[in-house]
Amino acid sequence: MKIGKMLEINAKEKVYKIHRLKIEEETPVGIEYTYIPSSLFPGLTETMIEDDLFYNVFTNKYGLKLEKAKIFFSTIIADEYEAALLNIPKGEQLFVLERFTHTEDQQIIEYSRFIIRQEKSRYYIEVKL
Repeated sequence: MKIGKMLEINAKEKVYKIHRLKIEEETPVGIEYTYIPSSLFPGLTETMIEDDLFYNVFTNKYGLKLEKAKIFFSTIIADEYEAALLNIPKGEQLFVLERFTHTEDQQIIEYSRFIIRQEKSRYYIEVKL
């Protein structure tokens, strides 16, 4: 399975799939797909992640030590599903961010894919020299 490869786990291992629509000022701005291995987060509930950041849940509730997140940037053209969710015309260009979160021992504990409206987004990268 593709998600198993992304998380570097056995394809038969169970995974939580979290699908959320990000809304700002009543406007849909992004679609989030997050996948985390269920074996690392026993008892995870919707309530736990509803009003908190994933990273807070990972560290505060499960005691994981996070080291880094790798984020890849790309673009796609909105298909019918994305256009309908984001209330935009089909074919509009969208940002895609793919995030891999690693623990101190280099275990990937999260893979997220964010599909974001470009006109509602502004990102930067800061490099410390």
